[in-house]
Amino acid sequence: MRFLPFGCSGVASHKGAYGDLFKVRCMVADHMAKVPLGALNERRTGDIKTVLNEDIEKLELFLAHNLPDLVCYLVGPVVIFIYLLTVNVPLAFISLIPLVVAILVMGIMFRNTDELMDRANRSITSLNSVMIEYISGMKLIKAYNMGSRSFQKYSDAIHEENDMWNQMSRRMGPPYAAFVVIIECGMLLMVPFGGMFFMNGSLTASALLLFVYVGSLYLTEIRPLQELGTNFANVLNAVTKTAEILDIPIYEGGTDFPTRHDIELRDVRFSYDGKKDVL
Repeated sequence: MRFLPFGCSGVASHKGAYGDLFKVRCMVADHMAKVPLGALNERRTGDIKTVLNEDIEKLELFLAHNLPDLVCYLVGPVVIFIYLLTVNVPLAFISLIPLVVAILVMGIMFRNTDELMDRANRSITSLNSVMIEYISGMKLIKAYNMGSRSFQKYSDAIHEENDMWNQMSRRMGPPYAAFVVIIECGMLLMVPFGGMFFMNGSLTASALLLFVYVGSLYLTEIRPLQELGTNFANVLNAVTKTAEILDIPIYEGGTDFPTRHDIELRDVRFSYDGKKDVL
């Protein structure tokens, strides 16, 4: 049985990052087609589908969009800082003070967050798995009138996702707000220090205005780098989960199928409620 849900035969027609995305998906799908079914049964359908639909998509998003954005957000502030150095060296370095403080705040924010990030990954994977299982089992839920018991697993996954994001917001919210305020408060330094240099005659009025407006704003372009850092962490996690599937040993060798295929059942019974046997 071949598991090729993404049209792998058309990969050659795709170019660039999207072509690479299809190639990775097809590589994973081809590998899954060769591994023992027992190894796949040990994984939830939602876990596998999350890797194929979301985790590999994160790789394409990072390569096609985040890397160019990273270059854009870095080059602009660096060029402006170099230009400010040609105008006034002390003020140029003073303009970097908010960046240094903001980096310290970011270090505090992301300190000891490995467990929280792992919980976030487990939570979204579990929610995807439960949603797929629930949707696939709707017919049985309706046919056998299972009632509210069938919603419990789905409800627990939703509550876990909600609790995780509440904890994430309480943990990350205050330091991130401090990071945003600090990175945008350059004018608090530019006005007094620039005014002092202007009064001393070491800075012209036009240069003062340049530092007050440009010197206090160019660091705001670095703000999106924090989001790129979070995306990069998600990409690393996606790579890990994709590699876990590719590391499953493929089926090799084996013996011939038996000539007879008889099946014998002994002492078989089944009950829907655990009390009354229907079989």
